[in-house]
Amino acid sequence: MVRGIVPSQIAFLARQTNTEFPFVLGQTVIFDNLYSNLGNAYNPHNGIFRAPVAGLYIVLFTVASDGVQTPDIEIVIDGSVLCRAVVTTQIYTGSSCNAIVHLNAGDNVWARVMYDYTNVKIRGFFYTTFSIGMLSSDESVQISSF
Repeated sequence: MVRGIVPSQIAFLARQTNTEFPFVLGQTVIFDNLYSNLGNAYNPHNGIFRAPVAGLYIVLFTVASDGVQTPDIEIVIDGSVLCRAVVTTQIYTGSSCNAIVHLNAGDNVWARVMYDYTNVKIRGFFYTTFSIGMLSSDESVQISSF
């Protein structure tokens, strides 16, 4: 008999509704419309996801243009770049930044602006989103018996 991985209850989905704000180098992008937050690991006040337990996580980020200059945004883990999303100025174009990563308990993950910008705008709501979900925890074990 094989016992599988224990399902997790750590996941969030946040959307960006504030489409115009000063984009400054290194600024954390705070996703202001929290759709779900199982396990309360995403802080909607500072825009940071903190892994409550060590394990394998999926990180999904999408940003879309509203037809003007759009900021380049990167996803970072404790300050180290995981991936980047770069969008053109054509309306409705988008870019994503997705990865499956191992996080330790207490690791912080957030989106941050890559450069200083003026007069930029992103397309909000369903077009610019950030989510993380746990796939398995390090405590999950597979036990085989013959």
